[in-house]
Amino acid sequence: DYASSVSSIALNNRGGPRFAVTGGNDRTIKYWDLQSWLPRFERQLKNSGSIDQPLELRTRSTVFAHEGDVNFVAISPNDKMIASASQDKTIKLWEIRDGGKTLAPLSTLRGHKRGIWHVTFSPWSKNSRNTLEAWSAS
Repeated sequence: DYASSVSSIALNNRGGPRFAVTGGNDRTIKYWDLQSWLPRFERQLKNSGSIDQPLELRTRSTVFAHEGDVNFVAISPNDKMIASASQDKTIKLWEIRDGGKTLAPLSTLRGHKRGIWHVTFSPWSKNSRNTLEAWSAS
């Protein structure tokens, strides 16, 4: 549950256990286990042809992530890290541990003068141009 609104959702990229990560105005990021939810969703859709009852999702972990609203979350291409962008002018990198039970802080990237609205992972980007700033996660 969120104390405020959800501002971003990201779904994992690889074929392993399905999960989602959300960021919100309550300054948290949350890891949601979709693997246990999918069979119920598919069963309800198959039986009735529609989703007529809400399906409750449960968070596997919640982290107070930033001093400002979390504007955007992204999951790395290998599904092992999360990046969160915030109104507090930082991007934070998180390692997903224990199947999402733990989101461990890896790094805080500073340098922006205003809140950050978007972040993404790129396996090939090594430089920056104009006002775009790029950091290596390795």
